[in-house]
Amino acid sequence: MCTLRPALATDADFLRGLYHETRTAEARAWGLPEAAIPAFVAQQYAARTAGWAAAHPTAMDHIIEVAGEPVGRLLWVEASDHLHIIDIALAVRCQGHGLGTQILTRLQARGQAIQLRVALDNPARRLYARLGFVGSTDDGIYALLRWQP
Repeated sequence: MCTLRPALATDADFLRGLYHETRTAEARAWGLPEAAIPAFVAQQYAARTAGWAAAHPTAMDHIIEVAGEPVGRLLWVEASDHLHIIDIALAVRCQGHGLGTQILTRLQARGQAIQLRVALDNPARRLYARLGFVGSTDDGIYALLRWQP
């Protein structure tokens, strides 16, 4: 069972580490030299964090915890007609154990439409499809998925 709590300033190191953990394999797949990956991922984290803050100043940032230990992040914003998930990430060791299902079904229980973007090669697409998310657009890199109550 997982819980959500608002992210705090003291979670910055955890969030940076989570981003590094979940993006390193992607950077390797692009063929980046191993020595260049930490700096590249750190730069991407800084850019993405600043971009999200500028684009979504009212976003709600939450830490996903299991038994009081932070294991993930849920960043979302309420738009006029839907809930928009900006980022959902779980530590690699926690993926595939039902935590994503728990989080998403809680959000679905709110009864609002949900929208998110996901990389076309992200295995989480199977989870989204199983929970009823359908694609509305695809730019060749990301798919925009939507769930309707």
